Amino acid sequence: MLVNVMVVLLNNGMPVGPGPSGQQFLSCHLSAAQRSFYHPAGQHTLGRVLGDVLPIGVAGSLTMLSVGDALLMVGVFAWVVGNMVTVPVGED
Repeated sequence: MLVNVMVVLLNNGMPVGPGPSGQQFLSCHLSAAQRSFYHPAGQHTLGRVLGDVLPIGVAGSLTMLSVGDALLMVGVFAWVVGNMVTVPVGED
């Protein structure tokens, strides 16, 4: 989460990676309110690689993920797996 917060604070919003995926995400998949938070990454964007640069498309839908999003998902998955409890069969 800190990686996402850092890149947002450095850039006054979340930068979205360049290229066709980033442009499509910005123009087609965001509401007007969301467009004020997201903006295209440019040459002077600080921490550009930490912004939303990973395009993920599923069933005609497109979203962009950041490195911070991926790390957060891995952390939540590891926490869930680490807290799983095996209950032996037949014991109360």
